[in-house]
Amino acid sequence: PEGTDEASEYDLDVDQLAALEAAPKTKKQLKRERKDEKKLVRSIQREKDASYRELAEREKRQKKLELTLAHLEMEKNLQKKGTKRKVLDGDNNRPPVYKWKRKRAK
Repeated sequence: PEGTDEASEYDLDVDQLAALEAAPKTKKQLKRERKDEKKLVRSIQREKDASYRELAEREKRQKKLELTLAHLEMEKNLQKKGTKRKVLDGDNNRPPVYKWKRKRAK
């Protein structure tokens, strides 16, 4: 019927909902909840570990790209004119260091 304020059989008021939540739980229910919580914690930990792994891989790649860029810039500078001499040898972590002779400004 239209216009009536009757609640449907599926509606719960606040008191009924609170009573359901406060109802004592069986050992089986508690065990199941603990198991679900542990599962959730493991899942979150796995995702967190994967994120840190990805971050470490990205940082490693960034360092590798920076080193490659430094080597390429040095190669490009060596192609330029001028007298140069090697000051430090390069290794896997850095390019060699060169020093150019000063050129007189005219």
